[in-house]
Amino acid sequence: MKYITLILFPIIFFAACSGDGPTEKQLKNKLQRIIKDGQYSSDDTISESEFKNILSRIRDANDYDKFVDKEIVNVLQQLSDDKNWVLEKISTNSIISQPNIINIYMEVSASMKGYIIADETNADYTIKEVVPKLITDCSNNYDSIRLFTITDQPKEFKKTENDFIEALIRGKIFRNASTSLDKIFEHITKNTPKGEMSILISDCILDFKGKVNNAADKGILTTAITSSLSNQKDLTAAVFQFYSDFNGQFYYTTENKQPFSKGYARPNGTPNKSHTLLHERPFYIWVFGEEAHVKDFVIDEIVDESIHSHSYGLNYLETEYSIIDKLFEGRVSTSPKAVTINGKINENRPTRFTVGMNVSSLPKYAQTKDYIKNKLQSNIDYIDYELEVYDKEEIKALFEDKKFRQVASQIGKRGYNRFLVIKLNNTPADRKNKWKLSLTGEEPSWIKNTNIDDDREVSASSLEKRTFLFTSITNAFNDRYEDQNTLFELSFDLNIR
Repeated sequence: MKYITLILFPIIFFAACSGDGPTEKQLKNKLQRIIKDGQYSSDDTISESEFKNILSRIRDANDYDKFVDKEIVNVLQQLSDDKNWVLEKISTNSIISQPNIINIYMEVSASMKGYIIADETNADYTIKEVVPKLITDCSNNYDSIRLFTITDQPKEFKKTENDFIEALIRGKIFRNASTSLDKIFEHITKNTPKGEMSILISDCILDFKGKVNNAADKGILTTAITSSLSNQKDLTAAVFQFYSDFNGQFYYTTENKQPFSKGYARPNGTPNKSHTLLHERPFYIWVFGEEAHVKDFVIDEIVDESIHSHSYGLNYLETEYSIIDKLFEGRVSTSPKAVTINGKINENRPTRFTVGMNVSSLPKYAQTKDYIKNKLQSNIDYIDYELEVYDKEEIKALFEDKKFRQVASQIGKRGYNRFLVIKLNNTPADRKNKWKLSLTGEEPSWIKNTNIDDDREVSASSLEKRTFLFTSITNAFNDRYEDQNTLFELSFDLNIR
């Protein structure tokens, strides 16, 4: 009789501590997003990934009781329904602190006015809602924020956050100046030290001062960003795309010569006498900082209403997964970290087992069932396997109700929302290998679809959802982080006897 033993090793990453840590108020705000109205029930179990997000607000795991209200710890224990598990998680892991300072840069060039100066009362000027919410949420969730306006060089806004928001909404914050994106990205990437995080709001339209043909010099932008990123070893980034109506004097390049009266995009410099609305013009929020801080920002959904998003330099090796007891077929016995298959595996005696995963922290595009199924890559060619991906309702229907009820608590506690059903077919014996299934990230299609190489002599409708030479920016980030695109790994110790 042959035995196949699969041992599942969790790959969990915890970053080292830095900074002064959060306040008790911020800890409670974090919990309130999980405990509605301060109430909880047996259904409000907390997953390990959610728990780690809460713990990321604790400065020192070993001295947690000095910084965390006892009431919070008690609530965590009741939510998890496992006191020992909570205490173990708090006392044994090094936890990420929050960044000391959040620097928020608002690009205030003339082209940005069209997102704010509105003559159409029924238009959707999204930026008027998104940016104030961003500033308020950052103020509520982080200890210190600094506000800047920026064209080529930043200028710190010395008044209050409310003053900044009012000046933004009224359009008083903008300048009649062009912006060199290369200088903006250079400044921010070079001036985001450890312990700080920087946020940029911009339309990301390429415009070089004094250049007649911006497209001809697009390499300058890519080269400048690549150069500044190459010296920032610990810097990561995330970008969020939004759409907004736009009613401004400046649309895209200075070479757009088509008459405005024919329905084409208004050329630069044309007096804003008539008003034709450009719909779904993109603007962007970029976030820069250490991996742990940027990831925490993304997971917290501080920016939660974007149309699209992507990240650079982030991995999700802490993604939680384990083999689910009872959800298997064949002569199989399991534990959370291992599965043993008794007997020969071939076409007549296939074996199936189930791995549960919590993919909530992954980029949205990587959470889909199709992406996981198509992009998971095996490191061993000779293993003959088939893989299907299910959500919670589907996996419940796949196995008989009695089996699922026995593991429902485990699934709920861990927050599993994707399930891999792995079917092993013909598999050779007498081999010992570590079998890894890796999920790699890739640039999502929205970035390529957003890019437009030439915006001259095209209709305004053709410019909707498009950004002139946007890939001149993203190509630099792709070059910098091309070797850091593994999102997470499932690692099995495969023993065939």
